Amino acid sequence: MAPKFTLQPVLEYRHRRVEALEIELGRMLREQKRAEDRLESLTTRQYELLEEMRSLQEGSLDMKRIHQIYNGLRNLQRLINEQKQVLAEIQARIDQQRDKVVRAKQDEETLEILKEKEEDRFLQEEKRKEEAARDDIYIAQAFHKNRNLEKQS
Repeated sequence: MAPKFTLQPVLEYRHRRVEALEIELGRMLREQKRAEDRLESLTTRQYELLEEMRSLQEGSLDMKRIHQIYNGLRNLQRLINEQKQVLAEIQARIDQQRDKVVRAKQDEETLEILKEKEEDRFLQEEKRKEEAARDDIYIAQAFHKNRNLEKQS
């Protein structure tokens, strides 16, 4: 049985850290999706108002309604710009979080490699001991066989 990896608590800590960072990244990606959906909704509304504005400009002009739509479009453009800024900030945080996840996974992988090397060393040592014991058995058998032959002669 292989001995317990001496850095196992550190490995488990790093594994939990990777999981926590991935969960946080998932939360950020959901936040990004909601922000993208909001931007899409604002853009759709902007398109609808532009279409309404276009249709109002045919025939007799309803200046009051055109002015309302114009103000609505200005507000929508402001909201769209703000939403694009929010998305850019979220994307920057996501990029930072991804970097953290990658570094944490690398740290965890480093310990995994150390653990595997330690297990390999243990197995090689066990194999060496088994081979030495087998050699000892063969030598002892040969010795006894020779001794028995000497006694018979």
